[in-house]
Amino acid sequence: MTDRLQRFLFEHADVRGEVVQLNDAFAEVVRRTDHEPAVQKILGEGLAAVALLAATLKTPSALTLQLQSSGPLPAFSAGGAAGRIAGHGANPGGGSRQCRSERAGG
Repeated sequence: MTDRLQRFLFEHADVRGEVVQLNDAFAEVVRRTDHEPAVQKILGEGLAAVALLAATLKTPSALTLQLQSSGPLPAFSAGGAAGRIAGHGANPGGGSRQCRSERAGG
């Protein structure tokens, strides 16, 4: 399993985008946390969003995504810069877990 980020371009259709696959990064998140599967899914989606958004930055900089909810994951933040992503989720009963991982390379 690998992590990867791949840009694509359909020149004649004026369409471009990116695809991210975070197998290893997501496996590391699951390994380091004791969240239920629904919360793990939210964490994985947040890391994927940060990887995709950070890849669109034109200059070397950092991006942070923060979410708050009344659901099973009260607070979540993820950040990305220079080929790395990190996620931080709060447990409903207090406390938090942090996971850092290499981002997919292009």
